[in-house]
Amino acid sequence: MVILKAVILAGGVGKRLRPLTLNKPKVMVPVKGEPMIAHIIRGLKPYVDEVILVVGYKKEVIIDYFGQEFEGLKISYVFQEEFLGTGHAALCAESKINESFLMIYGDLHFDQRVYEKILKQDSDGVIMAKTVPNPQDYGVLEVKDGLLVRILEKVLNPPSNLINAGVYLLPLEVFKACHELALSERGEYELTDAVTQLIREGFKFKVVVVDQWIDVGTPERLSQANEMIFD
Repeated sequence: MVILKAVILAGGVGKRLRPLTLNKPKVMVPVKGEPMIAHIIRGLKPYVDEVILVVGYKKEVIIDYFGQEFEGLKISYVFQEEFLGTGHAALCAESKINESFLMIYGDLHFDQRVYEKILKQDSDGVIMAKTVPNPQDYGVLEVKDGLLVRILEKVLNPPSNLINAGVYLLPLEVFKACHELALSERGEYELTDAVTQLIREGFKFKVVVVDQWIDVGTPERLSQANEMIFD
């Protein structure tokens, strides 16, 4: 059994989920009767000894709910004062990490058993992917021989229908790559750009495809998440 740390990005506002997010951050919107992020944290229990939550908007709601421990798992917090992208959010947790770690976007609902498959991969890093019919709406993965080549953000003619599903196993060197990031066209520091830079430097990232997954970003997707059953 691999024991490591997990960083969950939990600072998002969730404007498209209003009015549900007027008084709580996006990750605290209920799925199946409890905050969507609670499902993610619970699924991590066999594999990690600490979960670090990167919080921002309405952070006190998250801290009051989870405290310093959730179902026996240590919880700690770092504060992202400005929303400058996923690469910036990762750097907020840098001081708490000293080895390879899991990083997860907190606004997802997926089959948590995929962690075991991710942690079994023999590579420098891993990225979780999902096959979708509309890859142009997401960050698309270009893959060759089972290895990630690069991540392309919302391109008109995507090279595959595999998208970035927001769960990573990252080497410690990702922080150096994040420090060197330039602002993207969206005006953010993108974690995906840091991963692509590591690949250019020779790091090997394998791709693990998850069957059941949804990005809970709209009321329609929230309804779909509530109906999902993991066999």
